[in-house]
Amino acid sequence: MLDVARYAANTSKNNAAVASSVHCAINAIDALAVFYFGRRHAGGHEEALDAIRGAFDENEFRDMAKQFSGLIGLKTKRSTSQT
Repeated sequence: MLDVARYAANTSKNNAAVASSVHCAINAIDALAVFYFGRRHAGGHEEALDAIRGAFDENEFRDMAKQFSGLIGLKTKRSTSQT
């Protein structure tokens, strides 16, 4: 998925780049949730970070949340621009 996101970004396929990047982030969060807590995230994209809350110190979590929120913001912007 990360290779797809990179390829899409490099070829100006912005919608595909954003969608692939969001899926990469969700997959990474799922992997962390399984590693730390033995369970996957089962909710919506916006709540994915809740699955790993407590696995990292507050500064690390805040940095991840900022990056993830940026991706979700791009996804939301992409989705609304297609309607």
